[in-house]
Amino acid sequence: MDWKTLIWILIILLLAGGLWYYATHPIGSISYGNETSSGEQIYCTQEVQECPDGSFVGRDPARNCSFRPCP
Repeated sequence: MDWKTLIWILIILLLAGGLWYYATHPIGSISYGNETSSGEQIYCTQEVQECPDGSFVGRDPARNCSFRPCP
């Protein structure tokens, strides 16, 4: 097999993999919530808190929407 054929096969495999990933992971499937024991979803506001080192942390649904600890 020559290099051109190998490159085309690689391109086709990458495109097929990307299409498979897109089909199995829809864009809207990202959840910012956490499911409780009763099956209800908990959603937190998307605000952030600045840490003393200058980094930022968001709210954690697993911790009753309190801010995540600073690093």
